[in-house]
Amino acid sequence: MLNYKSISGKLKKYNKKEYFQFNTSILIAFTLIFTFANLYMSNTLQKTMEYGTDSNQMIMSIFILCMVGCTMLVIYSAEVFLKYKSREIGVFISFGLTKKEFVKIIAKEILVIVAKLTVIAGILSLVFSFGIWKFFQIIYSKYEIENLSLNTKGILIGIIFSIFIFVIVYIRLSIYIRRYDVMELMHSRSRTDKLKRMKKPYLYLGLILSVAGVSIGYFLPQWYTINFDKASPSLFSLAYIFSFIGIYMVLYYFISNPKKSSKRLGKYYNNIAYYNITRLQGKQIIGSMFSMILIFGVFTFSFFNLVNQSGGLREEKMEYDFSIPLRLENNILDKNIIQEIAKEHKIGIGTYKEYEFSELLSGSNVRNWDDNAENIIEKVVEEYKYYEFISESEYNSLSNKKIDVGEGQYINLVRKNNKYDSWESDDDLENIKSVDGKQMKVNYQGTLEDDVLVDRGLSWNKRYILDDGDYEKLTRGISEGQKIKNIVFNIEGEKKFEFSEDIFDYILENTPKEMAVQTDYDKNLHKLVKNSGRQWYTGELEEYETEGAYLVSLNKDNSELQGNWKYYPRMNYYENTASFVLNLVKVLLSGFIVIIALTATVFITYNRTSSIFFNNINLFKSMKKLGATNKNILRDLKTINRRTIVYPVIGGGILAFTIVVIIILSQVSLGIEVIADLILLLISYLIVIAVKQKALNNIEKAVVEEL
Repeated sequence: MLNYKSISGKLKKYNKKEYFQFNTSILIAFTLIFTFANLYMSNTLQKTMEYGTDSNQMIMSIFILCMVGCTMLVIYSAEVFLKYKSREIGVFISFGLTKKEFVKIIAKEILVIVAKLTVIAGILSLVFSFGIWKFFQIIYSKYEIENLSLNTKGILIGIIFSIFIFVIVYIRLSIYIRRYDVMELMHSRSRTDKLKRMKKPYLYLGLILSVAGVSIGYFLPQWYTINFDKASPSLFSLAYIFSFIGIYMVLYYFISNPKKSSKRLGKYYNNIAYYNITRLQGKQIIGSMFSMILIFGVFTFSFFNLVNQSGGLREEKMEYDFSIPLRLENNILDKNIIQEIAKEHKIGIGTYKEYEFSELLSGSNVRNWDDNAENIIEKVVEEYKYYEFISESEYNSLSNKKIDVGEGQYINLVRKNNKYDSWESDDDLENIKSVDGKQMKVNYQGTLEDDVLVDRGLSWNKRYILDDGDYEKLTRGISEGQKIKNIVFNIEGEKKFEFSEDIFDYILENTPKEMAVQTDYDKNLHKLVKNSGRQWYTGELEEYETEGAYLVSLNKDNSELQGNWKYYPRMNYYENTASFVLNLVKVLLSGFIVIIALTATVFITYNRTSSIFFNNINLFKSMKKLGATNKNILRDLKTINRRTIVYPVIGGGILAFTIVVIIILSQVSLGIEVIADLILLLISYLIVIAVKQKALNNIEKAVVEEL
């Protein structure tokens, strides 16, 4: 006896192609999300992120982008699958099955598919996660990358995503079935979605919104930051929504105003199919075109990010492996302690040096924004901050350089490629107060690049080289409480990472509370808060209004420690390894999005190209009766596919590429990232055209057989 289950089973055998496409798209999406989540939530990556720069926000943004791409891919494939099922749904409902009953039956079928593919994707993700990680361990063996340690969090995120996809498909299924009657369901493939014709002002408004959204979203945050000297609100990012609305309006205008076919006999059939299809199925076409633009735009951005992050896989070389700033009065670390820790790991200590700096209260040019004048005003503050100074003889003897500083002058130590903005300058230092309270006027002599002694937090405590005579006068009678010891040394051995970890642990465990301060902390500014209150020139005072607000937690779990701690030690091998692993994961995650976006583009291209003919076969049969040849029909099909598939893909790529170029040009000159992005765009266009041509070849055979 025939029942729904047996009939449905027979239909599946005859329609394996539709089920294969639906299952494949879900499996691709699930596998990518599971793999992404496994890597991101792994103990290995989370541990590395504790020691490196806080990249959680960036990686989470990439993760969300990945989930959005996967969701769009599944939703589109679900739409195609439901259209295939629509005739089956209509037939069974006409036999007496209620819509509610059929929704339950189809929901169970989709739930089984999702559950089965979730298990398969989970297993595949484990294989891919460990396989990819092992591959990079072998390729980059010199970094001693730890073995991948997974936990259940990644699997749990994948399962939650699977449930989310099922809910989305179920809701779409319920709406789809309940919205239409039996006849509409049976003929859903040829259902019409007419558009209201729009006039030229609608097009112009769409173009204005498209440009305005990108312009406001990109330039407004920069303007806000420059003029108000603070991070722009994330609310400004919503301006990009105007661009999406504008792009949709432009598409709507052109689809609602299709070019009519010519009255000349030779060109009569050129646009007749395109005109009728866009007029009758406009909403479907706009939806797929808009999706293509967004997906390929995401593809272009993601590949640019992939190439850009790949630059982080190159090793950052430094003259010394370690540069550790310490207060001399605390003396928590010296050569003997370092050698003891090194002995445990069979590490050899190479060149070892100790630079000594003196902290002296200094006057400086200080700039601030004046709301009334609406510009930056400058004023010399006689007693501003404590800066760090070293004598020319000590600097020369330790660095093997021959620096000659003139009497009454100074040389400013800066990082390599250091660029000052409108808030500071090389020659800001005006005077230095000696230990006995006398003030010395000084002049700027020059700038010297030194990444060993000036990096991260130290760039806030500006460091200067002084003439030996001047240095002796200024520091005569100085106490250890005003001295900074900067240890630099190299290491040799295999367990460099483990040695670096132990050095870091030792520093954190033995650092006193008075050294646990933020990067921009200064005791003179702190004193001003307590004694004299707020002054116009001390914008930094906002940081110290609350007692203890300038302190940092010296804990490995504090992911912001590297950027916020004034005495953070620079450990070249340790940081390179942590940075490398972070960038490696960013490259992998960006690569996932590239794969998703390209897969979705290929999938939509093939299905749209095929469905345009098969969903409108009655139209083409009518054209044949009116005298159209197979050649006319194929030419019309090519025109439709070119305008509704190829052009949106090209438009999305060009739009994203243009934004990428604008962003880069506003910061640096064009580099390899843009060239690589352009090359991949061209290759991707060729792939889309090849997929479209493959579908057209199949349609050409169908035209001969069906018509």
